[in-house]
Amino acid sequence: MDIDQNDAGGWYNRGTDLGKLGRYEEAINSENKAIELNPNDAKAWKDKGITLALLGKYQEAIKCCDKAIELIQMML
Repeated sequence: MDIDQNDAGGWYNRGTDLGKLGRYEEAINSENKAIELNPNDAKAWKDKGITLALLGKYQEAIKCCDKAIELIQMML
């Protein structure tokens, strides 16, 4: 089954699954696509931050997590 190219949730889930498999670069690509389609998805930003941290890219990870926090605070 192919992923709907315009479904941010599908890309997010794909990234999560790839991360669980240790395929972090592919996971980031999927998380980026999810964010491109829905830039206000705090979960996608958070998961991208986690994936970047697993790759040792801590500065980028912090920026993603900061964005997730910003989006969550906007919802409160």
